[in-house]
Amino acid sequence: MNISSAVDLGGITLSYTDNVLIQGNEIIGNTTGLNVNSFPYGIYVSTGSTNTQMRKNIIHDWNQIGNAFPSSGAIGIYYGGDVSAPSEISNNSVFNIKGPGQNLSVTGANPFGIYIPNSEGNLKIYHNTVFMNGAYLTNIADVMSSCIGIGNNTSNIDLKDNILKNSSQLVSGTSNAKSYAITVGTTPQV
Repeated sequence: MNISSAVDLGGITLSYTDNVLIQGNEIIGNTTGLNVNSFPYGIYVSTGSTNTQMRKNIIHDWNQIGNAFPSSGAIGIYYGGDVSAPSEISNNSVFNIKGPGQNLSVTGANPFGIYIPNSEGNLKIYHNTVFMNGAYLTNIADVMSSCIGIGNNTSNIDLKDNILKNSSQLVSGTSNAKSYAITVGTTPQV
């Protein structure tokens, strides 16, 4: 891969959109990683977006390499759209998403393959493959990584037939680092 073809902070960003199809893309981050005060991401769907379909994309090499604490993670697909109309994340391949992490909370700035923040929902997550591995979690604090992270007070999440593997590890030393396939916050209605 030619590193000049990589995108630095974010691949695709949506906000206040309706009926958007993101399909068949290869969304490549910077393989050397970023040391920024934000999280790098492949797809970011934000406020006011409804009926968004993310299908058959290959999302990889989104890396946060900041070693200062607190740091940030990286996210393959971030979905924080409007819950008034259904959206879908299906048949995507997400891998090589890395970051040192910040804490043991699903709402923290940790590395996630797919992340749904607090109070979101009305989302189908079907047939995705998420693979997270490597020694990149910080040893400065207790941190975590997760293939799929679902935040607090979510509702109407239909999650099925995904292939998830997470073997993320510490860079070195010891801490209470955790590697999860799926994490769910408080009061979920999945």
